[in-house]
Amino acid sequence: CTQVLHPLLRLCTDSLSDHVSHLEQYINSMEKLSVNCHSNGETEVGSAFFRLADFSKELLSPMKNQVSRLSDEALNVCVCVCVCMCVCSKQVEKEKRELARQYGMVRSEVSGGEIAEELEKERRSFQLSMCEYLIKVNEIKTKRGVDLLQNLIKHYHSHNKYELTHTPGASGCQLRQEEEKRQLCVLRDQLRPVVHTDQDSLPKQVYSMHQLLGDKQYGTERSGFLYKKSDGLRKMWQKRKCSVHNCYLTIAHATPNKPPTRLNLLTCQVKPSVEDKKCFDLISHNRTYHFLAEDEAECVAWISVLSNSKQEALSVALDGGRKGGGGPESSVEDLTRAITDDIRRMPGNNNCCDCGAPDPGWLSTNLGILTCIECSGIHREMGVHVSRIQSLSLDSLGTSDLLLARNVGNSGFNEILEANLLSPSLKPSQHSHMAERKDFILSKYQDVHFVRRGHNSASALRLGLQEATKSCDIYSLIQLYAQKTELSQPLHAHIQEKGETALHLAVLLADRTSLHILDFLAQNCSNVDAQTSAGNTALHYSCLHNKSDCVKLLLRARANPHISNTHTHTHTPIINILYPTLSAAEIFFHLSSKREKHCKNMFSWFSW
Repeated sequence: CTQVLHPLLRLCTDSLSDHVSHLEQYINSMEKLSVNCHSNGETEVGSAFFRLADFSKELLSPMKNQVSRLSDEALNVCVCVCVCMCVCSKQVEKEKRELARQYGMVRSEVSGGEIAEELEKERRSFQLSMCEYLIKVNEIKTKRGVDLLQNLIKHYHSHNKYELTHTPGASGCQLRQEEEKRQLCVLRDQLRPVVHTDQDSLPKQVYSMHQLLGDKQYGTERSGFLYKKSDGLRKMWQKRKCSVHNCYLTIAHATPNKPPTRLNLLTCQVKPSVEDKKCFDLISHNRTYHFLAEDEAECVAWISVLSNSKQEALSVALDGGRKGGGGPESSVEDLTRAITDDIRRMPGNNNCCDCGAPDPGWLSTNLGILTCIECSGIHREMGVHVSRIQSLSLDSLGTSDLLLARNVGNSGFNEILEANLLSPSLKPSQHSHMAERKDFILSKYQDVHFVRRGHNSASALRLGLQEATKSCDIYSLIQLYAQKTELSQPLHAHIQEKGETALHLAVLLADRTSLHILDFLAQNCSNVDAQTSAGNTALHYSCLHNKSDCVKLLLRARANPHISNTHTHTHTPIINILYPTLSAAEIFFHLSSKREKHCKNMFSWFSW
């Protein structure tokens, strides 16, 4: 009996030891995969493999202890089994003898063949159990490659499910958070129309690109002394000579040899201090300056001069006038240049969106991505209904041309348009031939082969369009656009009139932080002049709610200003609402030759 059971138990312990050693090899392989992924720049995948290796190490330690205990106890189990079987066989033999004597049977003992038959049955049963175990161990050992990854994923999901199931209150907390989010979204949707209605009821003022208007009596230039708070640990007030001229604030330093600081007011915002009436802040793109005046009147004068100088520079730039000296024009150029530099620093924008070539210099204004000169030529071949290409250095770009690029970027765009790209090797490189580039770009933009598609119905896509517009989610809009969703279709629910589209909703909810949503819809929808049941287009809504930024964006997207709605008995066209004081000839000249210039440089959307 010992000769039969001992090899089987030894085989069992050896198999478990092999399993432990294989698990150690698996952990080493996972760590190597993590190192390789980190070296290739795939930090998220490398971190995932590293966490899986740590988790497997935690499982390995108790398994080693269990195997060592099992190997020590295997021999004892074998001896005990043999002793028990011998005792049992003797007891059976004794009972059989007693029964034979009682019933007068001649046979008084059990034959060795019967005992051997019983032992054979026990042995076969034990062998069957061991075979089942070894088969399972062999199945684990034979899983390699993709099967291994799939099992790791299943293991990860099972672990998460276990945590959610056995963690008290976790699922309930998640449900409560989702319910609170839903209630807040409903409250936001209810308050937005009320806020816009209250704003519409106020007296309409002349459109200003600033939130702060200065007193005109103080003019646009000033020179004097202000106290500026230092940036050091002591935060001391230091007296500095300051002057405002041609939309620039010049701040002298305490050291005469050090050149003064010049701030372009077009890229700054002036904010009075709430706590101290003698203080105000000047917020630039990289720093906030704190100033202190001698008294409240002096503070008001400086704030007015700064605001007036900025307002005058913007007005001159937008009206095409020349004040002499080139100050406002250079200020607008500095503003555009600063925004362009900021766009170049966005994630993924240091390489071409399609081939990965370094330092791309061409912008798709309706998609918000940067490409190299070779790929930009293919974009032009596809047509302006797919991609509208302009040069960052050769073309005269305005702030409205940079609106989408400032909010999208190559990385976020490719996460959607290349979500189902099987391998990065399928993407062309900067050294690829034009035919290879063209095939990839046409598949990416026209055929959208690499977009992850869901099994959503037309109704679900329309609801998603409404939610993406409400939440100002540009990437959800790009996903819907890539799935060939009609952006001009009427939405499920309306705020003011039936038949409202995403464009109407974007106009109603528009503020300085959401203009890029309206810009994307206006440039990429099939019908920018879609009308509601009352005949109002998005351009009607922009005029009725006094939203000049929206008017300019829609005119830039070639919205028709001559469409009349059905509510006005006289069918007054939009053009008369926009320009009530101009003659017909002046209106025609404005729309034909000046619209492009007025719509290119305009906005207060840039938030530094």
